[in-house]
Amino acid sequence: MASSRSEQSLSTKSAEPLSRRATDEATDAQSGEGERELLSTPSRQTEVHSEEQLESIETDCEAIECPLVDPHINQHMVRSQTNEGCESVVAYFRVVFPAGHLLHVVHVPFWPSLPSLPEVQSTQLFGSSVTIKIARIERFGLRLELSLKQVEQTICEVGIEVVATCHG
Repeated sequence: MASSRSEQSLSTKSAEPLSRRATDEATDAQSGEGERELLSTPSRQTEVHSEEQLESIETDCEAIECPLVDPHINQHMVRSQTNEGCESVVAYFRVVFPAGHLLHVVHVPFWPSLPSLPEVQSTQLFGSSVTIKIARIERFGLRLELSLKQVEQTICEVGIEVVATCHG
């Protein structure tokens, strides 16, 4: 008998920073103030890829059907469950290291919590060479510590895949 699976999918795309332009303009009109500096969240600076870099990322990602082939997708998670009670979470992350930084921490949440502590595997898909340490595993999520093997003088991106599996 074939097992059926239910899946949840979540993708996050990078977006322009949010601003309070409408609120600020309304306040300016009421108070009679002139131009005001807009309050906004600082945008995350990302690397502009050359055609060669994009082709390399596309080749690496297409080989495993990775959603990070789209340069606008920073994370993608799929959670599935079989009739036998086995749950798994497969997640893809694009991690951006600012120039001169060696360490980046990634938190992977599980909501609702998994029924037991998962077995976790993590794999680098593309980018500068990193060491991936699974620093903490809980039913509600996990923590990864990514360390570049050498200091980069420019912004660099790394793609990783995380697979967490538990047996109900």
